[in-house]
Amino acid sequence: MTRLSKSDWKSFVCSSIVVTIFSIVISDIIQIESSFLVEFSSIMIGFLLSTIAILYSSNLRFKLYKERHPQYNSYWEMLVSYYRFACFYYVLSLLIVFLKISIINAETYNKIYLILVLIGIMILGKVMRSF
Repeated sequence: MTRLSKSDWKSFVCSSIVVTIFSIVISDIIQIESSFLVEFSSIMIGFLLSTIAILYSSNLRFKLYKERHPQYNSYWEMLVSYYRFACFYYVLSLLIVFLKISIINAETYNKIYLILVLIGIMILGKVMRSF
């Protein structure tokens, strides 16, 4: 099982709602360009893939396999679930940047970019806290 647990999924949805409301409030102050979002997402995908590869090749993986987590079969499964979810999120954010819809104005895209960056930072924090 490499999907998020129900409690992690509920936590993500609730946090995303709060971040979305916060982003809409401060979107007039902060301007984010699409090139920044592309750079940020690309760096995060590379970081996540390299860290999971390092963890996979280390002896720590066996320890994580043995340790049981309350919501997952092991801590290794929890980490893989978090990393998989984070990679999918960053790829999705890249797709949103590349697929511009003509009826959406630039101000709305700025709000979307800000929401994507803040949720991305929140996900990265969750992944880092999982250690």
